[in-house]
Amino acid sequence: MNRKSDCEAILLSPDEKRLLRKISHHPHTKCDRSEVAGLSSMGLIKADRDESVDITYQPMHMLDTYCVTDFYRIYEEYLRQSRKSELFKSLWLPIIVSLVTTLTVNALQWLWPLLSRWFSNSLV
Repeated sequence: MNRKSDCEAILLSPDEKRLLRKISHHPHTKCDRSEVAGLSSMGLIKADRDESVDITYQPMHMLDTYCVTDFYRIYEEYLRQSRKSELFKSLWLPIIVSLVTTLTVNALQWLWPLLSRWFSNSLV
């Protein structure tokens, strides 16, 4: 199972994100099957099943309540890691560029009188 590619393949609408957050915070939330069909097909949520089983031990009734799956927890951690990575890239790159630029300018200001004296002595 390639978790990263599975997580990258998920693209949610704002309504789906809102509903997924609601189900995550309030497990066994009652929802209409049509509004959770996309989330269920992606494996992010699953339907709760009635405790009664038939002779083959299959659930007799599907409930209209839903809870998140283990894959949702993996997806949530993937999103957290990707946000952290983007923040790191967007934060540290400008700091490093600024630091290198400042050091270069300060070094040139310090070396400029020495270089000008050296060139003037070598030309004579």
